[in-house]
Amino acid sequence: MMRKIFCLLLISALLVIPVFGLSDEAIGTNNSLSKAEFKIKEMKEANLSTERVSDVYLKAKQLYDAQVALEKAGGKPDYSLAKKKIKKIEDLKEKGFLLADELKALKLRIKESDVNTTKAEIIYSEALKEFEDERYEKAKKLIEKTYTKLSELESTAARIGAFYEAVSKTFENFIRENFKKIISVILIISVTLIVLRNRIKIYRLKKKLRLLELRKEILKKLIKKTQSDYFEKGIIGEDTYTLRIDKFGELIRDINRQIPLVKANIAKVKKPEKRREEKKENLIKRGIQKIGEKKKKQSERQRIKERGKKTKEKVEKLKDRDLEKIAEDLLEIQKKIKKPRNPVKRIFYKIDVYRRRKRLKRKLKS
Repeated sequence: MMRKIFCLLLISALLVIPVFGLSDEAIGTNNSLSKAEFKIKEMKEANLSTERVSDVYLKAKQLYDAQVALEKAGGKPDYSLAKKKIKKIEDLKEKGFLLADELKALKLRIKESDVNTTKAEIIYSEALKEFEDERYEKAKKLIEKTYTKLSELESTAARIGAFYEAVSKTFENFIRENFKKIISVILIISVTLIVLRNRIKIYRLKKKLRLLELRKEILKKLIKKTQSDYFEKGIIGEDTYTLRIDKFGELIRDINRQIPLVKANIAKVKKPEKRREEKKENLIKRGIQKIGEKKKKQSERQRIKERGKKTKEKVEKLKDRDLEKIAEDLLEIQKKIKKPRNPVKRIFYKIDVYRRRKRLKRKLKS
């Protein structure tokens, strides 16, 4: 720092020596020139471009020298233009240092940003170029534009992030609320695809078979047309005819080789399908039989229940006098029919009693 002050004083002393005898305004302008030169030196030490300020300094020096010469010749000098140039040097120096700090801060701001800063970096590069070329006004505008672009990018990223977060939360809530339904749909689709897998294969194989047969028919028509063109119309030559017939014949033979393979594949796929259908039919028949048997059993049980219910009702309807009457009838029967002593007659006696009891029971049931 002391070295800089010493250099400034030395330069001021050297510049002041030749201006003795001049007006105070001339001496003041000369001192301002010395300060401007020192400021240019400071800019160089700070690695700032000094081409523009050097040009301005040279113009200011020329204007000053012209006015000094005019003053020495006895004229009336005007140092205002030189002062304006010196003031411009001061302004450029301040702007240069200020913009250098702003560019450093902007670069740090771009690095710390979490968004894609490609567009902002492009504008920053333009601002840096303008600064290096000492077009400080344009550089200032581009710095402001870079900050604006950064703000736009960050706000857009924030909106996108908020939208994404909202959508993800909505999707998560939807999954949580409809988890069972989604699983059910997936299972249904999976089962449907498994069930229809063979049918889809059969459909594709049949489609391939139809296309092969169609190609075969078209080739046959082309052979007929080639024969007609050669034998009847004479449009084509023998070489062309032979070439076409051989080519078409080869294609037909290739198709004839493919058709049996496709049919065999269809048959292979259909066999398990038929077995499944037979199993389904057998299961359906068994189910129907079981249902019929259950219905029969239920109807028999129902009939037995109803019969028992009716018998119970009839027995409940019997009065005491009816029971007494039955008892009396039985006693009368026993009195009238005495047990014979003869073993054979005794057997017939027991049979007769058994029949009479049966009749009485039938009467009670009816």
